[in-house]
Amino acid sequence: METTRNRARAAGAALAALLVLAVPAWNVYTDRSTGDRIRIQLRTEQTGEGIVAGASVRYDGVAVGEITEVAPIDQGRQLLTLELDRAQTAGLTDALSVDYAPENLFGVSAVALRKAEGGAALRDGQLIDLAGKVTDVTMGALLRQLTSTATDVLTPKLTELLTQVNGDLRAFTPMLQAVIMLNTVVADTQQYPVSYLLGRYSEFFDGFGEFTSSTFKLAKAIMDIEVFVNDRDRYNASIDMLRNGALGGIANVLNVAGTHFAASTDQLAPTVQALADTIADPAAARAQVTEMIERLHRVFADTPNGPTVNLAVTLKGVPAVGIPMLGQQAFAALTAPATEGGR
Repeated sequence: METTRNRARAAGAALAALLVLAVPAWNVYTDRSTGDRIRIQLRTEQTGEGIVAGASVRYDGVAVGEITEVAPIDQGRQLLTLELDRAQTAGLTDALSVDYAPENLFGVSAVALRKAEGGAALRDGQLIDLAGKVTDVTMGALLRQLTSTATDVLTPKLTELLTQVNGDLRAFTPMLQAVIMLNTVVADTQQYPVSYLLGRYSEFFDGFGEFTSSTFKLAKAIMDIEVFVNDRDRYNASIDMLRNGALGGIANVLNVAGTHFAASTDQLAPTVQALADTIADPAAARAQVTEMIERLHRVFADTPNGPTVNLAVTLKGVPAVGIPMLGQQAFAALTAPATEGGR
């Protein structure tokens, strides 16, 4: 009986010692905030896609902890429990704001802590209300916003734009048809290749450049005339004399001549008309001259001995002239009996 009691006491002492050792070990393992870790809770009105327990917590792009729990609370709000590195979050205060953002190119979400002015330093077990301080820029939110924008803005605007473009193209259809017809006519009637035309155009512009240069040189030469540069008063007096003296005198002479000889111009009209009537119609005169030149051209023929006249003289009715010129051939022709039916 005494042995059983001693065993019970020994087992109780061992259990007590085990509890004494287990409690600090459990605190070290599960509640490491007493050392280099700090645990805070964030009360938010929304959570982003992929914000679950185990998601990373970042500050200035560096991982400083993780989410240990996401729990819903009253009125549709959520409570995020964060376990953070005390040293890396020393600059944060309870005035911080939160972004739900992609952690990498694959769209994995993370909580990004943003520093704000004011507030008190974070302490272990602190509850922070983030109403109005959360921004959701996760991949899911971006896709929803893009879909909403495309549905509400881009699609109606694009439809309106396409409708307007269609109407504008219909308005420009005649002009486009004219351009196509012009290109077709040019392609059908073009006798020289484009490269040749471009070469001619380049030569024209070269000549135009030289002409422009020569024009400026001429203007400079005029401006550099000695009397124009050194004796401007004399030059101005000469121009004034030409304008007011010579040109004015010529104008007065023509005015006087017009006053005295205006009645004689009516008599010149019949004379001019008679002279005009003596001149043949240019088109008819041209046709007649062309016909005469063609006939003269047909009269002459090229032979090995030089040009000769295509002239045939019929002397059958004049024996006294034909026999001496043509000899026996003419005599035979004159004495040959007429063929039947001939005249």
